[in-house]
Amino acid sequence: MPDRYSPLVWQRYRMLSMVKDNLLTLKEASKNLHLSYRHTRRVFHHLLQAKMNPDVLLYKRSHPAWNRLPCEEKEKVIKVFDLYPEINSCHLSDILKEELGKCISPSTVRSILIESGRYNLRRKRRRPRKRFERKSFGELVQMDTSEHMWVPALGKRTYLVALMDDYSRELLAARIFSSDTSWNSLYMIRKVVEEYGIFSSLYTDNDSMFKFIRKGFSMHFEYRSDLEKIQTQIHRALLELGTVLIHHEPFQPACKGKIERIFGFMQQRLHYPLRDVKDLFEANTVLDNWRFWYNTEHINSSTGLRACDRHQPSCFKPLPKGVNLDDIFCFKDVRAIKKDNTFSYQSKVYQITNCIHRLSWNKAKVTLHIIPEQCIRVFYQGKFIQEFPYQK
Repeated sequence: MPDRYSPLVWQRYRMLSMVKDNLLTLKEASKNLHLSYRHTRRVFHHLLQAKMNPDVLLYKRSHPAWNRLPCEEKEKVIKVFDLYPEINSCHLSDILKEELGKCISPSTVRSILIESGRYNLRRKRRRPRKRFERKSFGELVQMDTSEHMWVPALGKRTYLVALMDDYSRELLAARIFSSDTSWNSLYMIRKVVEEYGIFSSLYTDNDSMFKFIRKGFSMHFEYRSDLEKIQTQIHRALLELGTVLIHHEPFQPACKGKIERIFGFMQQRLHYPLRDVKDLFEANTVLDNWRFWYNTEHINSSTGLRACDRHQPSCFKPLPKGVNLDDIFCFKDVRAIKKDNTFSYQSKVYQITNCIHRLSWNKAKVTLHIIPEQCIRVFYQGKFIQEFPYQK
């Protein structure tokens, strides 16, 4: 070939000629040329149209691209990346939008990092799943807990409980706790009901706080199929609201892929804001501000819209009048009253002094509505009897 052709053009021409002679496949040629399969096919098509004239392989543009970034802005991208080396291209694009006042696409950021040798490719092979999406806001709410070092200053792993709407991808509630308990989950569901209303269904995993689970068998235990009908405190509260509880298949967390993905997104975005936080109160303040940004500013890659733009149609129902959420989002237990009108709960004795409904409460079975660290409300046959302060 003439001297005006570079070694790169000669290599491409030789490889594509072998493809034309059926000595190589396009896939093998793209691998040898370090090009994508689509681009290799495009170049090969142009070469065939030019009757194998190698001039079509030459770089013909003699002027810089009209949308080429100035060198100062490229240096700014690299400088910001050196400050936050663990963030991805999308996160870096959002930070540059605030600092430069202009939007630089994640693909452009990625190209700049590749050119500077700072880009690390992380590929994860995942099993494909059949995607689904509900048709209205509030029709399905996904709930899960992420155990992670959310607050590094505490020196231990903490738990972020979150609820996300399946249709709009809005983060309805999120809070960091020191432990993962049923009461914390009930508290988060109540926050969603108070702010948005009653939703149609809740999608969770198979944790014991959502579903009664008995592991193994015992010689002193007779297996019965009706154990599956035993209600947990969360399931009971949802039934009183008219909300359906749905569990995904065991050992398949990818079924809740939307909320699992947002946990990974939050671990990346909240790494630096929570790095210097000292306690959970400050951490949850940062989390609330970030959740507001996510719901009002972030554009979801699947829907192409902000979460706040997909509130219609809505399935959220207003809370009926006269409903006391304290009597729904609580722990309920049954106690038998003794002769001296007392009952015990967690080794503490409580005495009923209200004798309006009965002179003696001996052997009466009452229902306790327990709100931890606050109070215990006593009901008899659906009627409120008395309230006691919670004793530790």
